[in-house]
Amino acid sequence: MLSFKHPRKNHLKTNGAPPSYIQKMHRFVDKFWIFVTLTNISYFLIVYILPLYTTLPVPYIPTKSFVEISLFLCTLIISGLLLWHRLALDKLKLETEDFLLILSYGKMRIATCCLEIASVPGSVTLDSDSTPKYNTAMLLAIREGMCKKCNITYEVGIVDMKPYLRIFISSVHQNISVLRDILHREATRIEAILLASLGNVELELIRGRSLADAVVSLPSNISLEDIDGLVRSTLEHQALLIISGTPSISPTQSSSQIGSLISAALRQGDSIRFVCTFSKASIGKNRKSMESEWKHIREREKRKEDTLADQIAKRKLIKDFDETYDNVGWFNTSTYVICTIHDDKERRMITNRISGLILSIWGGRGLLTIREIPINTRRLVRIITRRHLHATSMHVSRLAAFVNTPVQYTPAISPVETPAFSTPLPSFVENEINIGHVIYGGRKISKAGLKIEWLREHIAILGATGTGKTTLVKRIMAQLCITTKIPWWIFDIKGSEYVELVQKADPSILVIKPGFDSGFSIGILETESDDVQYMVESTFQLLRELLKEHNTSSELTPAMERLLYESLIKLASS
Repeated sequence: MLSFKHPRKNHLKTNGAPPSYIQKMHRFVDKFWIFVTLTNISYFLIVYILPLYTTLPVPYIPTKSFVEISLFLCTLIISGLLLWHRLALDKLKLETEDFLLILSYGKMRIATCCLEIASVPGSVTLDSDSTPKYNTAMLLAIREGMCKKCNITYEVGIVDMKPYLRIFISSVHQNISVLRDILHREATRIEAILLASLGNVELELIRGRSLADAVVSLPSNISLEDIDGLVRSTLEHQALLIISGTPSISPTQSSSQIGSLISAALRQGDSIRFVCTFSKASIGKNRKSMESEWKHIREREKRKEDTLADQIAKRKLIKDFDETYDNVGWFNTSTYVICTIHDDKERRMITNRISGLILSIWGGRGLLTIREIPINTRRLVRIITRRHLHATSMHVSRLAAFVNTPVQYTPAISPVETPAFSTPLPSFVENEINIGHVIYGGRKISKAGLKIEWLREHIAILGATGTGKTTLVKRIMAQLCITTKIPWWIFDIKGSEYVELVQKADPSILVIKPGFDSGFSIGILETESDDVQYMVESTFQLLRELLKEHNTSSELTPAMERLLYESLIKLASS
């Protein structure tokens, strides 16, 4: 378990109760706040409400303005003191429990879980007229059964030059058991939706330390318990860019906008996190504003005061309203980017580069704005728990521009289209004889190996020079020595390619060098038969056919055949 301390309260301990004088002051502030609140209510009733509905006269109060200003200031001051003492008394704790990361503040708890996506197909599809578009069915299905207290966060990023893709689920409740049930149900539901909508998806519900690293993004030099160091490092080495407005939608058959972001950030060497948090919402404010703007344009048309700009805006409104006319596709969304900076000197350079990259991908008609805001403790808590930051309403047709999967996980620039291979299931390739790993998007998905019974069949290893045929055979032979007792022979024509197996795999391997080992010989006669004539005849026919097959000479002459036959008779007689 780890605990947050309020940064301005160094006298508070991380564990244990606060000092007694703080508790006494807190009780005094509570009582005084109740007194000030009751005084304000009584004053408002006596001076303003009762004279309106009864025959009571308005009481005369000398220096009435001064009294009311004093009451207002007292209310403001005591409310601030109450909030200040609440922050001082309530410990902010962050702990991991199985697949949950739980943030406790007073009696309230916010739990977060994380689904790590190991592999996923692209979410770009083609409509009836072969126009690329995003698969919005996934988002609509997620929205349909979403718990009202749940937030879902789609996050892509690059850490140590490796891209990742994660889905976070967070919820608020006082009971941890209820939170566990809610998040487990939501995680299972989202996994089923992704499998149904996108197909071959591999997800993992991460736990323990891996969960803490994914949620908190701890620097390598800061431990999990060093919360002050985490806050300090975040303020010094992280920049927060808030994205607001309407994104443009521009998928292609070969790339998605998220894929373009990952590819460009990898080329630039930036460490970033692109975060989009969304939750269920009713009819959006954007739609209401479009209806209001439409009414204004119509009024100007009736007065014949409309301009060309009004007509352009009218066509744009019709198009936007056509995309967002329904009431079921609205979300509350918060989109932001956190980028890593090393010092203040490069802050402006990095934030400008990231802002330009985002605008080039989603900017479109100039309706998207990006601004940097400071990271304070309250915002850091919301970032850790994946709650909303500056939420706005957005329709699913627009949200899909932020929540999509790369067509190619790590896109490459090439005049030749890169072939795509399906990723096999771990249950199929994780076998006894391990020969390597399944790699997807530069990441190890699972081990790859052969079953022992497969070796009873014929196996061919084909490839051009230098593609690793010999290395693969060495790996198989080494695994046979380590994991099985199956005997094997290797005929090493060159005499130098497999001798290293003696040191690496099993020292008991016997190496035989024909022509150099005097104790090794191969008889060409069938010694099991006692019939000398039969041995000579069978060996003679075998050697003659071998000479013909290898085309080492023409047909043997009668003299050569007689010489070979007589030599075999002498060999058999000896």
